Amino acid sequence: LQLGMAGTAYANLIANVVSVLFGLVFFSSKNCEIGFGKPQGDIWKLHRECFSLGLPQFMTSVALSMNSYIANRVLLNVGGEECVSAYTIVNNIQFMLLGCLFGFSGSVCPLVSYAYGERNRAKVRRLIGQIIRLTTGLVIIITAIFILGKQFLLSLYFKVDTLPAIREMATRGMTVAPLGFFTLSYNILTIDVFVAL
Repeated sequence: LQLGMAGTAYANLIANVVSVLFGLVFFSSKNCEIGFGKPQGDIWKLHRECFSLGLPQFMTSVALSMNSYIANRVLLNVGGEECVSAYTIVNNIQFMLLGCLFGFSGSVCPLVSYAYGERNRAKVRRLIGQIIRLTTGLVIIITAIFILGKQFLLSLYFKVDTLPAIREMATRGMTVAPLGFFTLSYNILTIDVFVAL
C-alpha cells in the first residue's frame, strides 16, 4: 500500500483489534463451553487471585513491549526504516520457529500443575527434568533450522525488488539471532513452570 512505517503500525493495530473482537465474539457465544459469566462470591478476591496468577505473563508482555519499543527507536535512529524492516523480518522468523516452544511449554505446564496439586514432589521434579531436556533438544533443532535454513527462511520475506541494504542487514541478523535462543527459551519455560506451580 506504499504506507511505509505508518502502514506497519496500522497493520499491527488492526491485527490486535481483530484478535480482541474475535475473542469477544467467540467467548460470548451461547455454544461456547468456556465463556463469560457472572462472577460468584467475593469479586475482589477473584481479582487478586487472577492478578497474582497472571502477573508473570503480564510482566513478560510489558518487558517484550518495552524491548520492541526501545529496539525500534534505536534501530530507526541508527539505520532508518531499512534497519527496522530487517529487524522485523528476523524477529518474525524467530517467533515463527519459537512458536513450537511456546506451544510445548503451554501444553506440559498443566501436567506440572496437576502433579503439584497431588503433592507428588517426585513427579514434579521428574516432569521439570523432562521439560528441561526436551526444551534443550527443541532449542538445538530450532537453532539448526535457523542456521541451515537461513536463506530459505529469508526468501519467504524478500521480494525481487527488496532493497540490498535490508537484505544484507537481515542476513547478518540471522547469524546473530540464534545466540539468544537458549536464554529466551529457558526464560519462557521458567515463567510457565512458575505459573503452573
